[in-house]
Amino acid sequence: MYLFLFFALPLFYYIFAALKSSLVQKDEIENIDEAQTKKAKFSKAFMIFIGLILGVIYALVDFFTAFAYRNPTYNISTNFTYYFLSTTFMPVIICAVILFLLSKDNWQFKFQNFTPLILGFFVLFLPYETISKNDTFDFFLLFIVPVLYTTMIILMDYNFEFIQAIYEKSVKAKHLYIPILGILLALIIPSLIYSMYYTQMLVPLAIILGIVFVGGTITLEIFSKKIQSKLK
Repeated sequence: MYLFLFFALPLFYYIFAALKSSLVQKDEIENIDEAQTKKAKFSKAFMIFIGLILGVIYALVDFFTAFAYRNPTYNISTNFTYYFLSTTFMPVIICAVILFLLSKDNWQFKFQNFTPLILGFFVLFLPYETISKNDTFDFFLLFIVPVLYTTMIILMDYNFEFIQAIYEKSVKAKHLYIPILGILLALIIPSLIYSMYYTQMLVPLAIILGIVFVGGTITLEIFSKKIQSKLK
């Protein structure tokens, strides 16, 4: 069961990337330069590796400064604050600072490689967070949580592609609020579901929100090109 925690994110993301590639139109495939494709794949693999290192460092810092089993309370706001800050907001901010402020690469590179960086971070950090901060493990922690965070990463991927389209002026700048709102939802919803799960009365609502979150993200990815084309 614990193996699922370690392999769920890369497995689901690989499936997502494969399905996404299959949606590319034939005329787009013909215009793709093989050398650029190989370079892009290497860059993504390198970013995943950097993300793994960042995740390990963050986990080590947490282990030596704040390591403790955590018993979630029935207070949804308290739980949300903890899960949002420690397992979502801070990891994403750290990755953003490393890539967008410290990297000297161009903006296109940064937009395209932010998602692989986050993926690498969570591949090891999420299992650490789950195992080290809980003394009991149920279906939600072992199976649902990895799905939620994989969905978060996929939704962020969609929104960063949207921002890249605005940067390249293929989508009007006035629509910038859409990806910004999408990124905020991607960050908030997993932590919110996490918190609602520990409040028994809100479990049905958490299930509904989780289904909408996953289903909505998949739908956005499938129709992303059509959505962006209508916003030109």
